[in-house]
Amino acid sequence: MKIVYDPVLKRPGCALLQAAYGADGGAANYFNIDHWLLAPTPDMALYEVTVKQLTQVVAITEQANEEMK
Repeated sequence: MKIVYDPVLKRPGCALLQAAYGADGGAANYFNIDHWLLAPTPDMALYEVTVKQLTQVVAITEQANEEMK
């Protein structure tokens, strides 16, 4: 599966960015919509991940955003 993600901010691109970068349809849906980035960032890139890796990235994203509250 391909996803658009910013590893520095630990957030995924929104559904529109996923489509623009050529990620798999629905990739953004694995993440809480409140965590989506709505504009490209300097560190955003397209990554190829397995389902297991995607699960780990979602957990990392959730944890990072909890720490920011």
